[in-house]
Amino acid sequence: MRQKSRYQIGERERDHFHSYLFILLHDLFWLLFTETMFGSGDEEMEMETPCMWHYLADCGRWHPFENDPDDDMFSGEELERYYSRNPKGVVNRTSSSGNSRVDFKAMLQTDPRGRQRRIKRDYAMDKSCSCFTAAPVFWEAVDPTMPCQLVPLTELTPEYKTVAGYVLKEGLLDKPIVSIKRIQNLDLWEFYCTKKKQLKRIHKVKDIEERRLFHGTDVKKIEAICKYNFDLRFAKDSCAYGKGIYFAKYAPLADQYSRSTRDLGSGQTYFYMILARVMIGKSTQGQQRMKKPDEGSLENQHHSCVDSINNPNIFVIFDPNQIYPEYVIEYQKKAL
Repeated sequence: MRQKSRYQIGERERDHFHSYLFILLHDLFWLLFTETMFGSGDEEMEMETPCMWHYLADCGRWHPFENDPDDDMFSGEELERYYSRNPKGVVNRTSSSGNSRVDFKAMLQTDPRGRQRRIKRDYAMDKSCSCFTAAPVFWEAVDPTMPCQLVPLTELTPEYKTVAGYVLKEGLLDKPIVSIKRIQNLDLWEFYCTKKKQLKRIHKVKDIEERRLFHGTDVKKIEAICKYNFDLRFAKDSCAYGKGIYFAKYAPLADQYSRSTRDLGSGQTYFYMILARVMIGKSTQGQQRMKKPDEGSLENQHHSCVDSINNPNIFVIFDPNQIYPEYVIEYQKKAL
């Protein structure tokens, strides 16, 4: 009887084992089958969260590439496809406007006009742009409790070299630069970005032309400009191209309106000008009594006045929200 009992128990345990093994193998094969046919959960998450391509816009924020871009630009899907083939390659694209180029190794995009902008590849679900709520990415130590900050740039930094290079080469300043300070004003930046967004929506365009322009000034006015922007109420009636805020394409012209300041300690004399980001948009010929570009019209088709339509050197702005003062340039009158 004992042997039979042991035999029966062993048989029962063997049956349980076979049943357990069958269930285990069944589950294993089903798991392999479903992963082969449908993919794993991780793959599903990757499909739900694809890589997105962004470019560093002039506003200083990362923007996602449009799904339906201009003919001269790449879409995010195209960039991802080319990148997957060669993560360190270069892609060129030719259109009626010229050649576009993307360098994945350098993470740079060059448009048909030769302008370059940084690009990046990242996982992100939010396709919205935060231009109107955040500071540009290159700002540092932003204090939201302060109306503005003047941040001195170190000569060895890429930003200093870029700004100084623009002032000396593009702006043609023939005087030595003493210092460059970045103006960080969140309120003025938000006003500027909002104005740009408004003009793009009103005129149904994808971009509004901007330029870096110069404005010579007095050191006593710099603090007010940094805090409150340029004040249209100070515009004079005798201005040749309208009662607005004047900017120069080249630094020597702005230098004529810069006022000297003597340092009592060193005895040195310094001069100042503002390098501003200006939304010139569509320009028209300026006239002395103008208070807006489209004088006498309810339509606002133009956004600035100039001294010459064909070769403008002077730009007049009538809305301070079209201006963001970016840098304070301190320099001397000594020839280089």
